[in-house]
Amino acid sequence: MVLTERRAAGWAGGRTWRVKQKAVERTARPFDGIGDKVFSLQFEARQILAQTREPRAGAINRGDDGPMVRQLRGLAAGRGAKVRNAQAGDVAKLAEAGAHLIFAPPPEEVYGEGFATTVVLKGPAKANLEDKFRPHFFDGVATIVAKLFIQSGADFAMFGEKDYQQLLVVTQMARDLDMPVRVIGVPTMRAPDGLALSSRNQYLTKTERGYATAIHKSLMQAAEKIRNGTDPQKAMRAASRSLTTLGFKVDYVTARNAETLAVPQSHSDEPLRLLAAAWIGKTRLIDNIEV
Repeated sequence: MVLTERRAAGWAGGRTWRVKQKAVERTARPFDGIGDKVFSLQFEARQILAQTREPRAGAINRGDDGPMVRQLRGLAAGRGAKVRNAQAGDVAKLAEAGAHLIFAPPPEEVYGEGFATTVVLKGPAKANLEDKFRPHFFDGVATIVAKLFIQSGADFAMFGEKDYQQLLVVTQMARDLDMPVRVIGVPTMRAPDGLALSSRNQYLTKTERGYATAIHKSLMQAAEKIRNGTDPQKAMRAASRSLTTLGFKVDYVTARNAETLAVPQSHSDEPLRLLAAAWIGKTRLIDNIEV
């Protein structure tokens, strides 16, 4: 999570690291805002930090499913040391990106003895998208993000739009639970050829990397068709077929209401988001765009 330092005093708990050049020291300070740095720290830290009014920090840990979510589900499996050992490299990356404070509480502080409470979700978390393939993932996301919001006392939180369902899940949770946190979406970072930047891209072969841009291209083509009057789901079926023809294993390619992730009504003027998830080789890629 990327954080900005709160000028008003108030919160004195938790653990932070103060980054000053290459030195790191422990400190305890309140914050103005937190920004999602669950994925691809190396690609998105600068963008998230640039979006804050006063770039100050980021919270870290590692894991394919995100830092704190992986802690929630993985420490018992013996991955705790690996999670913690990756922090030093992330501190250096965040320092280069202009971070001054890093909120990185150890697992024993986040999950106290006897920890037994989780957030259970409905709404956009049950949209038959990512939740279809990872049924319990968003409950874990919501639980740790809720704890982070409470612990940090942040005024705003910034989450990347690449994980669009996650962005809506966190937004809904904060609203439903009356958390005084404003959730802000940050546009997806892309390579010059349009591929959404992700840590997963490193697993693509040279040939797969060339084909990977087809996901974004197919979404862009579908969006153009929809703007020209084509039924959204018809346009998305065509996009799915084009990806399958290129050798992708498609999990979903669909048009959804941009605010609720519900399947849109025919011939309506509701805002649309086009979302896709597909495998190329052994790598699963996701992307989405607005119409």
